[in-house]
Amino acid sequence: MNRGQTSRLQRLTAARQRAVDGDGARQIGSADARWASAQAFGRATIGVIFLFITPLLRVAARVYFRRLSGVGLDGLRPRGPVLLLANHPAAWTDALVLDVVLRRKVHFITYERLFHPWPRGWFLRMFGSLPIRFASEPDAAIINRRTFDHCQVILSRGGAVGFFPEGVSGEDRALLPLKTGAARLVVERIRAGVPVPPIIPVALHYEDRTGFRKDVIVLVGAPIVPADSADDREDPTRMVQGLTDCFAEVMQSLLVQASKADCSESRVGAAADTGPARPLVMVIGFLGRLMHAVPLGMVEAVVRQRCLPPQQIALARISLGTVVLLLWYTLLAVLAMGLPLLLRLLLLATPMLGAVACLDFDRRRFARKSGGV
Repeated sequence: MNRGQTSRLQRLTAARQRAVDGDGARQIGSADARWASAQAFGRATIGVIFLFITPLLRVAARVYFRRLSGVGLDGLRPRGPVLLLANHPAAWTDALVLDVVLRRKVHFITYERLFHPWPRGWFLRMFGSLPIRFASEPDAAIINRRTFDHCQVILSRGGAVGFFPEGVSGEDRALLPLKTGAARLVVERIRAGVPVPPIIPVALHYEDRTGFRKDVIVLVGAPIVPADSADDREDPTRMVQGLTDCFAEVMQSLLVQASKADCSESRVGAAADTGPARPLVMVIGFLGRLMHAVPLGMVEAVVRQRCLPPQQIALARISLGTVVLLLWYTLLAVLAMGLPLLLRLLLLATPMLGAVACLDFDRRRFARKSGGV
């Protein structure tokens, strides 16, 4: 983006912001200044915590899922502005999976009501999420305008903005009708004469959204090039709807490809993991399961007690399990200090025993799946 185009977008954003501030001053009043101050402090605090929490969650995701496979990652630039469009089969597990596989900081657009209560809002802001409301809800125009302006700034600085255009994570895994937010953001840039960033569709396919040690495929598609004609510029509503329809068609096709890729990878994994069991691995795997029975049983009890829908179970296990296991390992390390050397080494090796237990779990599962062959 050249300097003139950047300046034009900044003037447009500033003009919109002045209009929004003027319209919203009567509704928000002096609370707006306090909100801005709290947001600034919160962003600084979250930025520091993010450096410590996210590596743990990435490791936990790789432990929870047997394989997180990225296909077509060469089409996603490691730097530069990008607009991601992904399907939404597993709520915020999707954001964590994309964070691990894509290795890019992505600011996902999120329904504003999910930012309450504050612990969940803190978690979402930690991942750079931006709030948005449905058009029919109170103050939607003010909140959405702020978020869209923030998106334009992120893209202008070479960042990545992500949409789950379905808007919700459904009970089934078919692609739901798309919302128009992503298309409206693109149309804004087109009408402002600002270059549109690469629009990258992404398909997520879970072998099982709720199962432990299952496979996940992340298929990155070719960039979508929006059509731009003089007639469409005169009718932005038609332009937004046409672009949304285009997004839906591309994403549906990509989902079919991701499903086929998952089937082929599962066959390869089954062939690799159904070899003969080694007695030593079986013994170590048993010890690993035994040493983790208490913390994992606690996590599962909490998840079952909450009666979560299928699309939320994986993230609940991953996030709660990360906290509980860290406390469990800390407790074992403290207990190991006063024990004989052999028991001390056993307790300190608990994480490694757990890793072997995961591998043994995979072998057993594929052996059952293939009929013991």
